[in-house]
Amino acid sequence: MNNLETNTPNIVVVPEDQIHNTRQLLPNLFNHYIKDNKLILTAKQDLSDASWGAWFGFIQSALRQRVWLGVPFRHCHINLSSCTWADPLPLMSLSVALAEFEAKEGTVSLEFNSFDQTNENDQNRLLKYMAREGFMSLLVSPAIAYLPSQKAMVKTYPKRDVRLGKVLITEELIEKLKEIYVPLAYQRSTCLPATLLHLDCPQEANHIKTLDDIDQWVERKLYEAIAPVVSDLVPGWAQRSVRYRLLMVLREMLHNIAEHAYAESGFAAVYIRYREGVLGEALANRKRLEQFINREHDQWKTPLMEPPSEQESFPKTRSGFFEVFVLDSGKGLCNSLGEVATNISPSPLQKCMLDIFDKGRGRRAERPTQYGGLFLI
Repeated sequence: MNNLETNTPNIVVVPEDQIHNTRQLLPNLFNHYIKDNKLILTAKQDLSDASWGAWFGFIQSALRQRVWLGVPFRHCHINLSSCTWADPLPLMSLSVALAEFEAKEGTVSLEFNSFDQTNENDQNRLLKYMAREGFMSLLVSPAIAYLPSQKAMVKTYPKRDVRLGKVLITEELIEKLKEIYVPLAYQRSTCLPATLLHLDCPQEANHIKTLDDIDQWVERKLYEAIAPVVSDLVPGWAQRSVRYRLLMVLREMLHNIAEHAYAESGFAAVYIRYREGVLGEALANRKRLEQFINREHDQWKTPLMEPPSEQESFPKTRSGFFEVFVLDSGKGLCNSLGEVATNISPSPLQKCMLDIFDKGRGRRAERPTQYGGLFLI
């Protein structure tokens, strides 16, 4: 049976004076320095969710202020040539941060390691994955859908200097990267490729217009990209339910951004993929999938959370499921709900998570039910 991924990791209470120390247990993501008015960021081997959450905030702040350790810069160069693994959320977060930087007249360049089509290594696998799932296009020349818009306007910033070794990456090269001779961890993952949106978030005047345009965009993507994958991979008796749940999850999360994340406007990234689980797989393919599942679980490990048990692991207990990723760079749950650290609850994020997902708390006073939208999905 196919499912939406809704399980969340167990939260461990960590004393406030230990939170900074736990960050030190996670590897930093980049080596960094300033040279000739440029911020140079050189990625290490893995861009994992856990390390990204711990460390990227410092880089995000620098890109917004265009100042690194007191030194101003106008250009950001990112070297990903050593990277062999990247989780979706770091790639989405990086895409949003670079779009914000360019919107403030910054310029961007990136570089990847050159590849040998005959070599089945992790770097080639990452390039193929990023090309197929839309991440490479987001980094090379992001087409940003602006909502609301009378004609669903898509704005493309000037193309960035993004190179594969010494070769400039073009749309034609991206198509070739999709066909690199190396097997992906999950062969049938493509559903809704990674996409950037820019949402106007008015408090009153055009509020309904923004939400209506979000609904239209979601319904269009459901028809164009999501529904065909559901029809192909989901049993017939479950297809209607899965389509509806994907529609509602995407709508609610984008509505949440428009209503709560930004004072006026901001970027959002969206990505949906299908994941093959090990349930019912032949022994050889089961072992192959478990190799990647275990590596992925290693990337999630963080001193602040307990890892999911075998029973809580979607890939190990299902034949397949969909993952929905929606990301913004606006104010977080704690800021929105006004939570602050206290002697009773040193971790305001923990309290917010429990309030929202366990108790159904929300910020809006008027709503159809007593529960918030995130609780209901």
